[in-house]
Amino acid sequence: GVFVSYRVLPGDVVSPVLVYQVWSLVILLPLSMSVGNLVKADVRRQVESSILRGECSGLWGLLDMVCDVVVPLDESLAIVDLSERFAALVTMQGGSMRGAKLQDYMPDATDQQALEKWAHGPGCDLPGDLAAALPPCTLRVKLRDCLGNRLSVDLFCVGVHTLVQ
Repeated sequence: GVFVSYRVLPGDVVSPVLVYQVWSLVILLPLSMSVGNLVKADVRRQVESSILRGECSGLWGLLDMVCDVVVPLDESLAIVDLSERFAALVTMQGGSMRGAKLQDYMPDATDQQALEKWAHGPGCDLPGDLAAALPPCTLRVKLRDCLGNRLSVDLFCVGVHTLVQ
């Protein structure tokens, strides 16, 4: 805090302008410091947001190089963004599949249930020999392609926090 102290001696005349200036200093100095702190916090948030966007972009690029198909999903396992490779695989057409559920492309109900359990649970629930053969946090399911073929795929989850603008 800011403390202003002055002493009026007997016989001194205090100018009203001096009192006004002192009170202005007492009120405006903390106010301007608060505004400065708010501006600094906003700038810091913008910089951190920019850094996080760059990191997420790098993560998506890495996933795109390593995986055949990258499908961003929300908490309900619905597709939230354009996934042209997945659309081409399951519909033989490009384009957006926003809102489609990943489970809709799984012909086996057991795979659909396993996906729900896996995505909302602590991890894979696989038999010991199969779990040992796969990397952590993977799930092997069957997907139906555009020709009706059943494809055995390994799914793995990468949690990415999105930024709310």
